[in-house]
Amino acid sequence: MATVRASGGGRTVPLGEQAVLPGRGRIVLWVEPPPGHAFADAAPFEARARVRSGPAPAAATSGAPLDASAGDPCGSPGGAVHLDPESRSWIREHPVFPCEIPVRFDLGRGELEIDLVAYYCEDRGSGVCYYQHVCLRIAVVVSAEAACADIEIVYRLGTPEIAPTM
Repeated sequence: MATVRASGGGRTVPLGEQAVLPGRGRIVLWVEPPPGHAFADAAPFEARARVRSGPAPAAATSGAPLDASAGDPCGSPGGAVHLDPESRSWIREHPVFPCEIPVRFDLGRGELEIDLVAYYCEDRGSGVCYYQHVCLRIAVVVSAEAACADIEIVYRLGTPEIAPTM
């Protein structure tokens, strides 16, 4: 399984290019709250996967960051990555990870996006909670020479920044 690790709080996070074998595979998603925080009990965690239409942009093969404005922002089936309609959305009030998204890979290139919506609170019982929405973007190369059929993503939510008040 190819593992991608990232953290932060930006809107779009390019995770680079991942090579996988053709056939059935999985996106295995682990999401961690920032240190000193836990997922909110009263609010759902949501992950929505989509495939961007057509092949991944040329920047995906050059190692350059992917352009957030390239392609169809809503995503549609196409390219080498195919999601089952019933597995595109994962919503849990008490998330237990990993979130596994079944996927089919065909030879070629594609691009996968996973939108995350998470609510998390400070562990110390202060009642202070935060919201974060982030889009993880993965360029996928499907090749018979790849080492595995799954992509594992480990993402740590960014520590909230609070602006001082006057």
